[in-house]
Amino acid sequence: MNYETLRKIVEEEVFTISEAAGYLNLTRQLVSRQAILGKIPTIRGKLILKEDLDKYAKTFKGTRKKFLNE
Repeated sequence: MNYETLRKIVEEEVFTISEAAGYLNLTRQLVSRQAILGKIPTIRGKLILKEDLDKYAKTFKGTRKKFLNE
């Protein structure tokens, strides 16, 4: 895998806490707390994979409207 391919994958599939909050339409504080509690797996405590965010979104027990844009 070359550098540019790897860079593109990381840009599309790896999120910071703030980016994850925007992606899930939740507050940064809530996403950070869920990461601390282990409900959202992180890489080095600061990075989150898109796949893990999608899994979390399916099990989130808060307001579903945030994910469904209803």
